[in-house]
Amino acid sequence: IVDYAVPISCMCISAVASMLLLGWLRAARRSNRRTLMSRQLWHLAAADLLFASAGVPDFVMHYVASNYIVFEDVGPKVLDSFCFGIDLLIDTGLFTSSIVALHMSLSFCAALFRKPSALTILRK
Repeated sequence: IVDYAVPISCMCISAVASMLLLGWLRAARRSNRRTLMSRQLWHLAAADLLFASAGVPDFVMHYVASNYIVFEDVGPKVLDSFCFGIDLLIDTGLFTSSIVALHMSLSFCAALFRKPSALTILRK
C-alpha cells in the first residue's frame, strides 16, 4: 500500500491546490480576471485538476486489481474500458497542462523581450 499511498496523496494535494487556485481566481476583481496571466492560470489549474482527479481512481484501481480482484470474476472488457476512460482523462489533463505551460513560457519571453505584438497574438 505504501507504493500507492505517496502518488495518491500527492494527487489529492494537487487537486486541492488546483481547487483553491480556481477559487482565488474566481474571487479576483473582474479587471484582474481578464488578464492573460489569470486566464492562463485558470486553464492550468483546470487541467491539473482533471489530471489529479483522474489519477486517483487510476492508482486505486491498480492497487485493487493487483491485490483483490480475481480476473476470472471480472471480465477483461470491464477493466479495459475503465482503464481506457481513465487514461483518456489523464492524457487530456497532462497534454492540456503542457500546452498551457508552453503558452505561459511564450508570453513570459514576449514580456521579457518587450514584444507587445507577440503578447497581443498570445492574448487571442
